[in-house]
Amino acid sequence: RMRLKLKNRKANDQPAWRIDRAGAHDLPQCVSIYNRARARSDCFDGPDIDLTQFLTLTQDEALFIAIHTDGQIGGFASVFEPASFIHHLYIDPEVQRSGLATLLTNVACQHCASPPRLKCLIVNHAARAFYRSLGWHESENPEFSHEGDWIWITARS
Repeated sequence: RMRLKLKNRKANDQPAWRIDRAGAHDLPQCVSIYNRARARSDCFDGPDIDLTQFLTLTQDEALFIAIHTDGQIGGFASVFEPASFIHHLYIDPEVQRSGLATLLTNVACQHCASPPRLKCLIVNHAARAFYRSLGWHESENPEFSHEGDWIWITARS
C-alpha cells in the first residue's frame, strides 16, 4: 500500500507537490486512486474499474496529476476543455484534506475558457462543502442518473 507524505512543503520550503499533465505511465496510479477514493466514500456503488474503463471515462479530457517529489501521485483532475467541464477530481484517501483538491481545482480552472462547472451527486456532502468553500454556486434543480440525483456546481465568474 502506498504511503504519501502529508506535508505540503519540504524542509527547504520548496513545494512537495507539483501539478503536471498525466502520461501513460501515470494512469495505473490514477485508476487506483479513483477506485480507492470511491470505495472510501459512502456516495458511490459499483465495482472497481480497470485501465480500459478509465481511458473511456476520461476520453478527450485533459488529465492533470498532483505528483509528490517522491514520485507518488496524490490525486488527479480531468477537464473536458471545450465545455469548461471538470469531469473528475479524486484525491488519494491517504492525503485528503491536504490542499491537493484546491490545487488541482485551480489548475483545472485555468484550462476552462468560461466559468468551469461540474456535476456532483447530491449525497456527496463533502464535495459539495468543498466547492462551497471555494465560492462555487449550486444549481437548485437536481437531475437524475443511474448513479443518483446530482446537481450542477459552477464557479463564480
